[in-house]
Amino acid sequence: MTVDWAMLCDAATVREGLGNILGAGIDTLPSVPREIAPPEMFQNADPKAVGTPVVFTVMIKFSMQRAEANRTHILELKVSDEDGAEVLGTKGQFYIPVNPTLPAGWLQSGMVPITAQILPKKFGGYAVDIFVDDQHLKNLQFRINKATLPNPLPPT
Repeated sequence: MTVDWAMLCDAATVREGLGNILGAGIDTLPSVPREIAPPEMFQNADPKAVGTPVVFTVMIKFSMQRAEANRTHILELKVSDEDGAEVLGTKGQFYIPVNPTLPAGWLQSGMVPITAQILPKKFGGYAVDIFVDDQHLKNLQFRINKATLPNPLPPT
């Protein structure tokens, strides 16, 4: 099995074998710093959080031999900060059926979208590591930057 491509995006779905991706190719995600964000955004938040939650989707396209299809595979995503500390780990299963309309010898393929949310404890670099059946297949890099709030309108 291989990862043909993987990307960070705003949102993604898969329908009838077609991937629908919104806001593809993200490498920088904004988070409003705690000191300027509305206090209600942090009512139940970790006190170490430095910014508002960051939400993103990882869209992955897999290719595999016919013998690898029609089986359940374990997919694991690990998100870590630039110091290597894991900030999010998620594990689930996926299944890609054999496509009987493909010619003999063609690779089977499928896409999997995973949406994640991080409450950043620091601004800076992050990585998403993609594992399938305990094998590391891909690494994506991104950063979380301080966002700014728009200036309020002057009173009239």
